[in-house]
Amino acid sequence: MEKTKSWLERKAKLSDGCIQRWTSGSTPHMDNYFKVCTAIAKATNVHVVDIVKDTLEYMPYLVSYQMEPKNCPTCGQSLHLQKNPQPRQ
Repeated sequence: MEKTKSWLERKAKLSDGCIQRWTSGSTPHMDNYFKVCTAIAKATNVHVVDIVKDTLEYMPYLVSYQMEPKNCPTCGQSLHLQKNPQPRQ
């Protein structure tokens, strides 16, 4: 998208450095994760559920503590998250 981390933090209304911490290996809080997915969905005109599904492929550790079904806070659609294996090193 040719956007900066600060652009994403502004659009998702997150604190300075939040995205930087994620890219450094910090596990994002689920609410902040949905804020980022929503910001990306709006910028790309893609449904937020599609963004969630696409990003989980690259962030398998995100759902390690979220095992029960959860509704997307943006659209209300049910998301059935399951624990993904840790990436191989």
